[in-house]
Amino acid sequence: MTSKQQIVISDEMWEILQHSGKAGGALVDLVKDLRNKFDTSGIELSAQAENQVAAASASWSSDLMCPLSSELAKLASPPIDASPASPRPGVSDPFAGTLAGQEWDGNGLTMMLEYRLNKYVHGPKVGNLQYSDGKQRSQDVTAPADPVFAYMDLNKTPLLQAGYLSDDERDADNDGLTNWDECCGRMTQDWWASEYSGSNGLPKETRYPNTFPGVDPMNRDTDGDGIPDGLDDQDHDGLSNEFEVSRPYDWFDTYVSSLHPGVVPAPDKVSNGGLIPDAVGPNPWARVQPYDPCKPVDSKTCWIHPDFGYYQASEDWVGPDPETLGAPPAAPWLFDGNDHPWANGE
Repeated sequence: MTSKQQIVISDEMWEILQHSGKAGGALVDLVKDLRNKFDTSGIELSAQAENQVAAASASWSSDLMCPLSSELAKLASPPIDASPASPRPGVSDPFAGTLAGQEWDGNGLTMMLEYRLNKYVHGPKVGNLQYSDGKQRSQDVTAPADPVFAYMDLNKTPLLQAGYLSDDERDADNDGLTNWDECCGRMTQDWWASEYSGSNGLPKETRYPNTFPGVDPMNRDTDGDGIPDGLDDQDHDGLSNEFEVSRPYDWFDTYVSSLHPGVVPAPDKVSNGGLIPDAVGPNPWARVQPYDPCKPVDSKTCWIHPDFGYYQASEDWVGPDPETLGAPPAAPWLFDGNDHPWANGE
C-alpha cells in the first residue's frame, strides 16, 4: 500500500487553474464536464437496472418456464446457494441459485418474491415498502382476532411478532391463505410429503398418488373457478383449503382412525403436567391434509383400492367415515370447546 501525498498549490497557480482561456488550466470547466458525465452515466445505469428488474418480473409472471435472457442472467449473477421453494409449486424457479432467488430476512420468502408481492399490492419502489426482503415484518399488520384464522399467525414469539403478522404470514391476494403457505409451505403438496416423510421424527404419511394443482400467492382465484383459493378444495374431499391448511396443536393425540382412537394419553393431560386439558376427547377432524382426500376423514374421493404395497402395513392412512360424524366444526382446533383453540400443530 502506498501512502497518499499532499499536493500544495500556490495562490498564483490556483488563480491560473480556475480560469479558462489560453493561459488558464480550465479546472472549473473540467470538473463540471466530469460531473455531467458522471450524472448522465448514473441515470442511464439506474434506468437500465430498473428495466431489467421489470423485465424479469414480467417474464416470471407471464411465462414461468421461459429461459432467462442474457441480460437477466447478468442481473441475477453471481450464483450462490440454492434458494427456497419456488413461488409456483411444481414449476421450476428461474431465479433459483441467484441473488434474486435467495431469502435474506428469514421469513421464507425470496428477494424476488417479496419484490413481486410489493409490486402486486402497489407498494412504493423505495422507502416504506409493503414487502421487503430486508425485514421479516415490513408493515405492522395485526393478526386476525377470529380463532378460525389462527393458522395465519405462525410465529407468536412475544419479543418478535406477537399480535402481528410477518410478511410470510400476511395474505397479499386476500384469499384466506398466507403468502408462505401458498408459495412454499402447507398449500404445496411437496411440503406435506417432506414434513411427514418419516425421516424427521414424525410419523410417515405417504403422499397421495394423485398430483393436485397448487395455488398462487398473487392470484385470489388461481384456477379461475370463481372461488377464492382459501374456500376452494384442492383434493375434492368436501373440506376447504382454509379448513385443511393446519392441524390443531394436539392433533397427534386426538385424531381418530381405525388404528387410533384419539384418547389423550395421561402424561399429556394438564393434571399430569401436560398441555391438554383433562376433559379433551377424540377429534375426528384433527388430522387434516389439503392434498389427501383420505384425511382427516374417509371422503367420497379417497381411493377404495390402494395399490398393493403403496402404504406400509403399519401406516395409518385413512380417517373415519364422515357420515358417522355430523357437520365439521368451523376449524379443526375449534371442535372441542374444552380444548385450547390453537392451530399450527403440524
